Order: sequence, then structure tokens, then C-alpha cells
Amino acid sequence: MVVIVGGRRNALRVLFFVSAALVLVTLVRVHSDARSRNNNKVKHKFKLAPVDPASPDATYNYASQSSKPAAIYKAVPKPETRAEIKDKYKRPLFPNSPFTYVMDIYHKAAAELKDKKQGISLFKGKANDKSKIFNWWETGDLDRVEKCKILLDALYHEDPEWSNQVFLTGFKNDGDTFKYSALGTERFRIYDYCFLSGGLDIGDVLKGSKKYDALDFQHRMFPYLKVPKLGEVLLPKITDLSTMAELSFITSDFDSKRHNENFWKSWREMSDGKGIITTFNPKAHGDYFLRQLKILQYQKNTLPIQILVRDGDFSDSFVRKLADAARRTNQKIYLVNYTAILDKSNMGEFKSYINKLAANLFNTFEEFILLDADAVPYFPLESYLELPDYQKTGMYMFRDRILDHRIDDACTTTLEHLEPSMEEAVLLGTSIMYTVSSNVVPTTPEEKVYVGMVREHIRENVETGLVVVDKKNKLPGLLMALALNLSKKLNACMYGEKEFYWLGPYFSGMSYSIEAKGAALTGFPEKMYDGFQYVNTKLCDFHIAHVRGKELSWINGGLREFKPGSGGQDEGYENKPWRMNGLLIPDEKLNEWVQTKAGFGLTYCATAIEVGSDQSPSGEVIWFDEKTYNKINDISKLWNEDGDLTFEDK
Repeated sequence: MVVIVGGRRNALRVLFFVSAALVLVTLVRVHSDARSRNNNKVKHKFKLAPVDPASPDATYNYASQSSKPAAIYKAVPKPETRAEIKDKYKRPLFPNSPFTYVMDIYHKAAAELKDKKQGISLFKGKANDKSKIFNWWETGDLDRVEKCKILLDALYHEDPEWSNQVFLTGFKNDGDTFKYSALGTERFRIYDYCFLSGGLDIGDVLKGSKKYDALDFQHRMFPYLKVPKLGEVLLPKITDLSTMAELSFITSDFDSKRHNENFWKSWREMSDGKGIITTFNPKAHGDYFLRQLKILQYQKNTLPIQILVRDGDFSDSFVRKLADAARRTNQKIYLVNYTAILDKSNMGEFKSYINKLAANLFNTFEEFILLDADAVPYFPLESYLELPDYQKTGMYMFRDRILDHRIDDACTTTLEHLEPSMEEAVLLGTSIMYTVSSNVVPTTPEEKVYVGMVREHIRENVETGLVVVDKKNKLPGLLMALALNLSKKLNACMYGEKEFYWLGPYFSGMSYSIEAKGAALTGFPEKMYDGFQYVNTKLCDFHIAHVRGKELSWINGGLREFKPGSGGQDEGYENKPWRMNGLLIPDEKLNEWVQTKAGFGLTYCATAIEVGSDQSPSGEVIWFDEKTYNKINDISKLWNEDGDLTFEDK
């Protein structure tokens, strides 16, 4: 009888626990359903290019490596001897530099060895920072993890309150500008050496430290990145405009803690596929973008498009207009909202042109083509990814107009202080293409741009309405570019973000390509005569265009005779479709572009001397044949057709 009672009791207990479990499961399901109803959207795994398109459950291996090995981009020659390094890198170390700390220990160790009359033999026996640093300097023989532990210790030791926030808040005087600009770029190169090129996790390097942690270090290095709270993940909100579904990176094996602590490393691992990115103000350029979609449809574009935004950038009505335009032009468009990644206190720094540099970083592609909303390509965009200049370096951009706009001496001196020191070059192997100590004879487009800015103080050198980038391999340069543009001093030196596209990779020791042909004007070139004597060929145009071989590659500024709001009183002017029968590329040394004001705003004029006259040719004039003329002007006609694409954001 006792046994039977015990059995009943056990059965009742089992029944109780089963019932409780069922109630709990039901509550969880109800809560989950309520959340789904509240969100009114189903989250899907974000995969523009699934491994197996036939399988809806296919997941992308986000840890996969780039299809292009980084080694193919290592075009920066590395000095081979200490003497070459000493001749090339002359920028002195500043107090508070981690390399100052490292070298102080090295010199103490060297003196200790000398006192013991051991000459320059290496430390033996038990390893400590002194012996590690001495042997590191003398032979370079030290594990990267150990090097990075020493560097991060040195960083906090020299300045416990260090932060790159000073870039965003500005400097009191030129002396502080030079010092903190040098320290900041050193830190970025250390970060790359350890955690991007080096592939280490921040937590592994800081393991055992009681003074600082990975999130603190990351926020000091990139103060515009949020320090995530418990449960938050540093990821953008991605919306597929074809379905209005919100997409997600989160998978069952996603390590949110590692991701948050090593954001840039993890984000690079997750980057996948090829596509087009853009960012724009809908009031100023929304109409341009909608017209651009028609051109992409005409060219049978298949690359997905990501528009990088923050909260409040686009109204709901404009998003609906975009979604409708995407469906009608058969373009795959995603909104990538990166607000959740940014630190609120620094959100205001992301404005105007800086948003383009942010778009370079926060898009999800491995390789991308940045395209301004008012740019018009004449070749299919996929073809730019196959250009030899891009394939050679992983980053390709174009030349700007050559104007008589100069930067001052304080700007070029600041740039000089961004170079590595001799000590950094030895300890990290940092190498940049040239320094102010280099006797650069400009022959390549990259050398001409460098000399143009550093020696001749030319302010505008490159044009960035269309830029082709391998983000996975160029991430350190893109991070440097944004940091330099966020610097109050350097931002004031330049016009917009353009020059930072090459300054970022340059100061990161990375290669890049700049189109050899100069910028062009479009329209109807006019031959000028003095009586019956040919003088030159002249052309005026507010657009800026670019040439591939003898063909028009792309044009910036839309396809009308002028751009409203470009500095003039354009009311009363009929803004006709832009037509052209030729291009003019002035000689950059002999025929600068001349900025002038027309009634509708700023325009530019330049001249060239054509082959066949009794004068020495200069510049280049390209006249379109009938087929080219018809094609280019058909594109202009298509771009200018209003249909139902015109839109004014309310």
C-alpha cells in the first residue's frame, strides 16, 4: 500500500511539472507573438548572396576570407635597412606617444647591458618588458601578441586619459594640433597592426588587465562608436525596400559579445558581396537619385544598392516613393540605418559630406561602388570593378578640377605630423609611399596628387562622385579617412571629404589608384580665332566629367544646364536638358580651370590646343561621332523625362 501511495505522489509531481512547463511555453509563445505583432515585421537573415540560392535556409559563412588576398595590394615598398628608414622618417616622437615609452625602456635596457659590459648582446633568461623591448628593437623577434600588449600598456601608461575625442572637439593652438594629430594617427596604425592586419581580438591582448577593458579601449579609439548596453548589439537596421522586411545578421552562432568588443574586425568578417552605395539629402538630391535609377535600369544594372541613412533622414512618404521607384526600375534597394551604432554625444558630427565616409564603413558589402545621387554613369557599373587600376590596388578614384584654391602652411605642417616616426617604422614595420623627406619626382597620378597638395598646396585634387573600393582590404584606410575628416583642423583645411579618400589609405600605408586622365568639361567645344588664326578651343560647363580612353565614363551634377542652388539667382532661367557633342580636358600645368559666375550660378571654363594647328598641342578635345552623340543625348533625354519620378520631400 505504501508503494502505491508513493507512486501516486510521484505521478502527481510529474503531472505538476509537466503542466507548469506547458503553461510557461504557452506564455513564451504568447509574448513572442505579441512582439511580432508589435514589430509588424518578420526578421530574416541578411544575405544578399546566399551560398545556395535554391535553399531558403542557406546561411553565409561570415568568417570567410576576402576573395582577393591582401598581399596583392601591398604595393607600398618597405625600406630594407635602418639607414633607409632613418632617412625617410624624420618626424620626431611626442611625449605621451606609446613609442616614447617603449624607447625609454629600450635605452634603459641598453645602458644596463653596457654597464655590465655585455656589449649589444641580447637579454637572456627570464623574460620581462625590458628584455622583450630590447630584443624587439634589436631583432624584431617578438610575438605580435606580446608587442601589442606592450603597446597598449604604453598607451595607457603615457596618458591614462587618452582618447581620440580630441579630433572631434578641436585643438587650442597649432602646437596641440601637430601633437595630437601625430598621436592619433599613431594609435590608428597600432590598432590596424594589432587588430585588423594583425587579426587579434582586443580582449585577448587586454586579458588580465584590471585597469581597462575592450569596450573602453574601442570607444577611446573610435569615440563615435556607441558603448553598447547589456543586450544591445552594434549592428545597423537593414530594410529591403522590395518587401519592407527588416533583415538581420543574427544567427544561432553569432557571438554578440565578441562582435561588440571587436566591432571593426567582426564587421569586416561579415562583409559580403558587391554593390552600390550612396547617401543623400532627399530635399536636395532625392529627385536626382530617382532619375539615376532610370539610367541604371537602362544599363541593366544587377548590383544591389544600399542607401546609408540615420534616424529622421527620410520621411515615410519618401521611403514609399523609393520602394515604388525600385520596383518600377527593377532595382534591388536596401536602407541601411546605422544610428544604433553611433554614440549619441557625437551624432552631430555626422553631417554633410562626412556621411559619405561613414557610408564607406557601415555598408555591408565586401566591394562597393560609391555613387553620388547626381552622378550619371555611361558604362555599366559592374565594369568599374574590372578596371585594371582598381584590380591592382583595391581602391580607384578620379581627378578633380585644377583650381587656384590653396591650403595654408599650417595645414601642410599638420599633414607632415601624420607621418610615422622612425621608431614606429622600425617597431611596427609601418611604411608609407613617400614622406616630406622623399625627393618625389611626380610621374604617376598618385605622386602628382601628393606633390600637388604637400608642395604646391593645391586644395582640390581628387573627385569622389564615383569611387570603387575593396572594403575588406581597405578598411584601415577608410577608418583613417573618417578620423581625419572628423578632425576640426583638417576638416577646415579641405573642401568637403574628397581629399580624405586618398589621405586615409596613404597615411595607413595602403595603396590606391587615381585615374591618370584629368577631369573634363562637357558640352559644345568652341574653336577660338584671332581673325583667321586659330588660338585655342574653349569650353564652359558647371559639370565635371571623366573619361575612359576616348569615351565619356561618367558625369557629376545631373544632366541639366545648371544645378539649382549652386550660388546664383536661377529663377527665371529655363533649366534645359544638358546636351553635348564633345569633351575638353585641359592640360593641368598649362590651362587651369577658371571659375566664373553665370546668371544661374558657378560655372567653369578651360581651354585646350588641338592637334593639327601650328601651335604645340596642350590638353585634349574629344569630338563625338554620330553614334556616340546619339547614345549620350538619349541618356540625357531619359534622365530628364519626368514621368512620375519627380518628388519633393515634405
